[in-house]
Amino acid sequence: DRLHISYVGQSLQNNVTLPPAVLVGELLDVLDESFFVPEEGARTRDRLVLEHPLQPFSPRYFRADDEPQLFSYSVAYCDGAKSLAQPRERPGTFLSAPLATEADEVSELTVDELARFFLRPTQTLMERRLGLYLNEDDVSVDEREPLALDGLEGWKVGDELLQRGMRGEPLDALLPAMRATGVLPLGSVGECEYDDLLADISSLVDLATRFTAGDPRESLAIDMVIDDTRITGTIDDLWPTARVHASYSRLGKKSELGHWIRHLFLCHGATGNDPRRTLLVGRAEKGNGLGVVEFERVDEPLPLLTHLVRLYWAGQRAPLPFFPETGRRFVGSLKTVGIDDVDTPEFQDALEASYKEFLEPYGRAGESTDPYVRQVFDLRECLSPTYRPFEPVP
Repeated sequence: DRLHISYVGQSLQNNVTLPPAVLVGELLDVLDESFFVPEEGARTRDRLVLEHPLQPFSPRYFRADDEPQLFSYSVAYCDGAKSLAQPRERPGTFLSAPLATEADEVSELTVDELARFFLRPTQTLMERRLGLYLNEDDVSVDEREPLALDGLEGWKVGDELLQRGMRGEPLDALLPAMRATGVLPLGSVGECEYDDLLADISSLVDLATRFTAGDPRESLAIDMVIDDTRITGTIDDLWPTARVHASYSRLGKKSELGHWIRHLFLCHGATGNDPRRTLLVGRAEKGNGLGVVEFERVDEPLPLLTHLVRLYWAGQRAPLPFFPETGRRFVGSLKTVGIDDVDTPEFQDALEASYKEFLEPYGRAGESTDPYVRQVFDLRECLSPTYRPFEPVP
């Protein structure tokens, strides 16, 4: 009684119109040449070919008077079609007002907590105050043995070797210990991966030992009060001339921010012959070389620490629009103007550079891809100099 022919007429990737198979196309051509329809300029195929929507909840399936050939009996899809027909409204903000201060909140803070907060302020707020965890660890077990070290596993092995090398352990003898962790690939492949790491690790150890002459100093104990907040902790890796921290991480990343905060505590708490300089030793930000970052002595660190502590407590009540890598790119792009010169072309160029770092950095995921950031912020407005997390209360 009927002949039904179907084909995929639109690309699922970019919605581009796709032609039918050759035989179907030839059949349509024959029908166009053999029959005609009354409408001027219309073709026979226009009466025969029915284009279905890509989604089953399309409103076209529920408008029987317009296209009687399209229909659906799904109540759920009908509700979806009704929603699509409603006027579009801009979604509301994740938080419409600052969170209340915790009743049992104790104004105590550690140095490590303050340093970690500024690496991920939005994540800290959502996890600590709201109990929302969007970065669940993948606990699945790989079905195959690893054939190479990925970025994270390579860093773990490299940093472990570096710390052992800094303690004077012979790197050549640590292969069995690294194998026991289960991270290295099996057999000769694992040995090759290990040998590749040793070359960088040995160079890092040699570079770091240049700055660690003499006997190590005792850790500096921090116990101070800023704006009724008691801050405690210790500053480690102290040597006669500087605080020297060696890591297998690449320099130039947001991890430097945490060390800068610890450096401020070092400059504030140092007495007598205690060092007031910090050296970070690690892999170069780009390429295969090594590098050193130096933080010089800060004569008045207390105002900076006070500002950081106040930002910390503000970030416990409202999303703090601070993104370490984006902010670093912004400040680094300000060559000749300051952060208050918002109307200058140089400032706008720096702002545009920070947008690119935030949204579309080359070859890696930007901070805009962080699930916590995407949940809380408008990804374009949050970098504006006039951005405020909440509207003023009348």
